Amino acid sequence: ISLLFEEVGRLRTAIANIQESHNLQIQRLEDRLEEKRQHIVRLESRIEKQQDFDDIKKENSMLRSVDLSASHESKQFQELLLERTKALAAQTEAIKSSSATSEAGKRRRVASDRKLIKLDSNSPIPNETPGRLD
Repeated sequence: ISLLFEEVGRLRTAIANIQESHNLQIQRLEDRLEEKRQHIVRLESRIEKQQDFDDIKKENSMLRSVDLSASHESKQFQELLLERTKALAAQTEAIKSSSATSEAGKRRRVASDRKLIKLDSNSPIPNETPGRLD
């Protein structure tokens, strides 16, 4: 009987360890989900900026098609066009650099998650998972 009690104690400890491991894994997955949601928000913001960029390009195209008769007005137009072009180039570079930064962080998280999954796969898992969360 004492052997059975010892075995029950070991099994309870194993179950508690497995539950703790699963809870940690659930927390990591929830954290990753939140990161993905934030990434989606950033991407949606970039799409909006891109749409603004496209609108400005259309506006520039229309301005180019307008025939300005006075040379003074033409010079102002060219200066305005140059300023807008520089602003658009700066905005494009900012978008590209933010994209590169977020991609590098994503690669590091994926590598870390692969290591954690490999560690979790080495732990024994019983046939039934007690306290399963849906």
